[in-house]
Amino acid sequence: ASQLSADALYEDGAARPEEVGNAIADPSDQGQALLHEFMGKFSFAGKDVVDALRDLFGHLILPADSYAVDRIMAGFVDQYCQGNKELSKDQVLIFASAILLLNSDLHNTNVTKKMSSTDFIQNISQTEAGAAIPRYLLKSAYASIKEQPLPRPQTVPQTPTHSEKEPETPMSMRKGRGTSALRLFSDDEDLSVCYVDGLIWKKDTFTRRGIKVSMGKRSWTRLHASLRGGLLIFHLPEEVTENVTQHMYDAVPVRHAWAHPAPHAHRPNAFELTLADGRELLIQCNSEREMVEWVRQLTLVAALQSAKPLPAPVTSSAAFQRPVLPESRTNDTPAEALARWHGQLRSLQTSLEQHKTFKGTDAERETRLLYLQGETARISAYIATLERQGYTVPDEPESQEVAPPSSPLTPHTPHTPHTPRAVVISTPISPTSLKTPMLNLSHGEAYDKTSWV
Repeated sequence: ASQLSADALYEDGAARPEEVGNAIADPSDQGQALLHEFMGKFSFAGKDVVDALRDLFGHLILPADSYAVDRIMAGFVDQYCQGNKELSKDQVLIFASAILLLNSDLHNTNVTKKMSSTDFIQNISQTEAGAAIPRYLLKSAYASIKEQPLPRPQTVPQTPTHSEKEPETPMSMRKGRGTSALRLFSDDEDLSVCYVDGLIWKKDTFTRRGIKVSMGKRSWTRLHASLRGGLLIFHLPEEVTENVTQHMYDAVPVRHAWAHPAPHAHRPNAFELTLADGRELLIQCNSEREMVEWVRQLTLVAALQSAKPLPAPVTSSAAFQRPVLPESRTNDTPAEALARWHGQLRSLQTSLEQHKTFKGTDAERETRLLYLQGETARISAYIATLERQGYTVPDEPESQEVAPPSSPLTPHTPHTPHTPRAVVISTPISPTSLKTPMLNLSHGEAYDKTSWV
């Protein structure tokens, strides 16, 4: 039965490309047998890795799930190495995975910073196995993909049933994804300016309120990410369009967020993004340089746009209550925001001193201490990033305790566009000088990997 299924999947037009990818990525014993039989239909002997991938992708479309992609790529590597002995299986896997990322990077019109040949080679060479791949193979692969992308087979059109038809709307989530993120998009959220974008790998680790994501949903997914307004928006690489609010895979608010390196991710160039509602994401970049710039951009947007916290809710419970972090954008200028963060940091440092004499249960003391330490680290990162950008506080501000605002919050009406840039500077700059919103790593912008917090 497996042989017949493999024949049907391999034959042009017998199955939709998406169905082929999903079928051979099935983790069951039957699915793995099908994968082996399907790969056996290809003869990769004497072909380079790019040509072998062109043969493979003429028959299927990869699933979005990273585990499914890993299984397909493992099957490809096994079949390729049967007829080619120049590279080891580890080298072929690293090489093929890098080619997939390169293909998406070079041929997605919405990816503005294109990977250079040097970047491609350096990314692969970060691992011992990748460093041993001959340079002429890497250069040849880059030139081949740049000249012609990997094939994407045409999907056989199918007439949807009445229940499957979806009207084209200004905003939409990808089919099968929840729609709760749509509430984040308000009329005054300016998405026209993109601070930074690129291809990344994303993994959800904690949900809202800090609940750990179940193991079955804790997988790495290859996505295109763009930071716009106060939102980080994700799409599948093949579904990125000029309208960033259509077919979204996910969207998260970054005001009050904290981005910091994540060595515990067990992947190179990864950072952790902790959101105001307790959700945590791991994001892996293509290089250390890109990770540094993503962390800086996210921190800068959060520092410039996050509004003053509101007092913790008053309840009959004696449990520790955190202040409320509003999603709205602040009206403060950068200098005013910096002064406010300095005030909050002093308040937190005082609270940390007072915590030494705090009387409560061990659980209450630990909850309170973790909150104070986390907030101290987050706000310290905001201050360091703003000061590194050249912002200063002209006069020593008075201590700003977290207190109710004197007037209701109003929609953001910026006096001057404050466009963050991930450029290390040594002299103060005015908000109006920040005119270049799109970060482009290939144009020699200042880079100092020791300068981020």
